[in-house]
Amino acid sequence: GEAGASSEPAEGAVVWSRPSAELQSEGVAWEVSHVRSATSVSWHHRGDYLASVAPEGASRAVLLHQLSRRKSGSPFAKS
Repeated sequence: GEAGASSEPAEGAVVWSRPSAELQSEGVAWEVSHVRSATSVSWHHRGDYLASVAPEGASRAVLLHQLSRRKSGSPFAKS
């Protein structure tokens, strides 16, 4: 299944925004700003997903981001 299908939305934990014109000219399509500083970012081999780790983020320490949908979620949501 898709990573976003089973993850809880990360509302308030991240903000998706368009980068400055300078960053866009360098190939940056989106900026994903976290409430806490991310210390690690890892790309999925298919290229549409990335995972970020922000150790001080408590329940939002690990987030999955889907670029094509501009959505972020927690993979460890309680059922």
